[in-house]
Amino acid sequence: MPKSNKYTAFEMMVVAASREIKDGELVFAGIGLPVLATTLAQKTHAPNAAILFEAGGLKRGSCITLPLTVDDFGTFS
Repeated sequence: MPKSNKYTAFEMMVVAASREIKDGELVFAGIGLPVLATTLAQKTHAPNAAILFEAGGLKRGSCITLPLTVDDFGTFS
């Protein structure tokens, strides 16, 4: 009988990407998977990682709410 996964392929990609981010790194990211991966890294093992968004916003520290666009107000802090 095939083993049932309790996670999706998308969730696995987010986790795998987050593991590549080191504490203190600057991550250039768009919206979606890259932001999720960076936020996961910030909350688990890389609290000092920062996100540089496509529109120029720089976010140090994890997002309180995930931005909907690259120029969302929350991406500029």
